[in-house]
Amino acid sequence: MRVGGVVAAVLVCATLVGGGVVSKQAAEQSGIDVFAPDDRLAPGEETQLKLVVTNDGTEPVNAATVEVGDQNAPVRVLTNRAPVGTVPPGAQRPVSVRIRVGEQATPGEYTLPVRVSYDAASGGETVVRYVTVRVERRPRFRVVNTTVNASAGGTGTLSLAVRNAGTVGAFDSSVVVNSTDSGIRFGNNATTAQTSVGEWLRGDTKYVEFPLQVGPDTARNVTAQVRVAYESRTGQRRVSDPLFIGIRPEGKPSFALRNVTSTVRVGDTGAVTGRVVNTGARTVEDATLVFQPSNGTALRPEETRFPLGTLRNNSSRRFRFEVDATNATNPGPRDFTARVTYRDGSGERRVSDPISMPVRVEQRREPFVVTATDANFTVDSSGTLRVRVRNNAGERLSNVTAKLLVSDPLSSDDSESYIGVLGPNNSMSASFQLTVSGDAIPDRHPVAVVLTYETPNGDRREAGPYAVPVTIRRQSGVGSSVLSVAAAVVVLLLGVAWWLWRR
Repeated sequence: MRVGGVVAAVLVCATLVGGGVVSKQAAEQSGIDVFAPDDRLAPGEETQLKLVVTNDGTEPVNAATVEVGDQNAPVRVLTNRAPVGTVPPGAQRPVSVRIRVGEQATPGEYTLPVRVSYDAASGGETVVRYVTVRVERRPRFRVVNTTVNASAGGTGTLSLAVRNAGTVGAFDSSVVVNSTDSGIRFGNNATTAQTSVGEWLRGDTKYVEFPLQVGPDTARNVTAQVRVAYESRTGQRRVSDPLFIGIRPEGKPSFALRNVTSTVRVGDTGAVTGRVVNTGARTVEDATLVFQPSNGTALRPEETRFPLGTLRNNSSRRFRFEVDATNATNPGPRDFTARVTYRDGSGERRVSDPISMPVRVEQRREPFVVTATDANFTVDSSGTLRVRVRNNAGERLSNVTAKLLVSDPLSSDDSESYIGVLGPNNSMSASFQLTVSGDAIPDRHPVAVVLTYETPNGDRREAGPYAVPVTIRRQSGVGSSVLSVAAAVVVLLLGVAWWLWRR
């Protein structure tokens, strides 16, 4: 102990005790003493200085408190007065005061006065004791950054940046993190994790990462403890004071569907389109929207998964599903379910909560309108039947081919007509060879036209049959022709006779 320190401590004693100092005899009879079980401090350190108050006297002391002076020492006491309570005879009571050591503190021993005030049988008393602390050159660690890449109910990583802010380096170092909260676990459901960082020079910052597991209801701040185990320059194994960090997992990723529209019709293929919005607080990787039609539905999506890729928070991606509505589908609104699968911070595949996907199925609409433009024939004749085909599908159709279906008394030697491409609401003529038999009854006879075509997504489809009426009329009779010729001959003969009579 330094002499100057002792003299200063005596002067401080007078200041601390003031008018409340007990007599020498009373102080000796009290049996109160104070010591520090761990007296080692480091420059720049802020820590709890642990003290122990002992009662070696014959009477209990009550309502005891301690005050530590910091004059003439490179420390600052941050705790004004610390309560001790009752100390029975022969007992010890621990108490801690928070202190901060100066960054430029000179290594060495320093004496701190401790004033103990208490109630005894004779009344209130105060005694002053002294503890010696040692400021020594050693590593001192500080967590300078904490990053949590995990959300509630998932896995991820805890990344720490830890700096050696001490005056010397450390060897064979390891960073140890511990959590007593059930919502935070490390690795394989462990409460503690450790990673080795080797030699640690003073002023250096080490970056460490721990696998993290977060409970489903842990979207809150959780306190964890960090310590550094190391070997000193003299070969002693030591562990730093605990460093406390806050771990705040992000909320579970959430998603919504916006601007959902449908062109699905009964008996046709349509599209369900919209946007997926990441409404959560974090970016998700390798996201995919999964369309989940209910069991028993007559709707058949061509694909049930639409890749979205990386989806940042508050950003969106367009999606599109081609959906086939069979003829058994009932028109009207539907409410299907979708989910988003994604990879969490540790690369594991996760699935979101269900998302509502409203889809409306429209009434059936025939893709074509077929009308006759030249469909008049006579019994026992042949000719060309012409029809007009109009695109009623609302989209461009290609490779459109019309086929004529006939039955007795009609027949066709050329029953197909290629139309090609038809834009929305465009029309084109189709022609077929048609023969009417001699025993046909004059009347309206139906024929049918079937059309095959390709949709914009390459599906080959068939529409129809569309009924087209053909009008069959009776041929002009033979008797009528003969009478016409005879009448012409008679007129000619009468004209010749009249000419001869005039002469």
